[in-house]
Amino acid sequence: MRELTMSKDTMGAVRRIQAQKVPVAFQASEFSNILTRVAEERCGGSRRAAFAFAASLAGGAFEKDQCAKGTSLFFEDVYEDLCEEDPRLNMVLKSELVPTLQAAFSVEKLNKLLPAGLH
Repeated sequence: MRELTMSKDTMGAVRRIQAQKVPVAFQASEFSNILTRVAEERCGGSRRAAFAFAASLAGGAFEKDQCAKGTSLFFEDVYEDLCEEDPRLNMVLKSELVPTLQAAFSVEKLNKLLPAGLH
């Protein structure tokens, strides 16, 4: 992730994850962890590149269904606490994460994964 925030090479990062062959059983939790780390990133350019990386994992290096589960885990387990730490997070996710995930998931699927305030 550090290298990605510096290089902004999302496809290179996806290839490195593909080479790791992350077992399906760990993909949802890893995807949730990635979203968490990216949501905590303060630099807008790095954050946007990392969100693009996450969206590129869905259906690429990771199973799309596992990424959907990871997205749900993020919003169920982490999102509210992060919003307490950073009151701008809701706005950031609505303008950066949601449009990026629309490339990975259908609007209907994405709307099922998102809390009401992010639709």
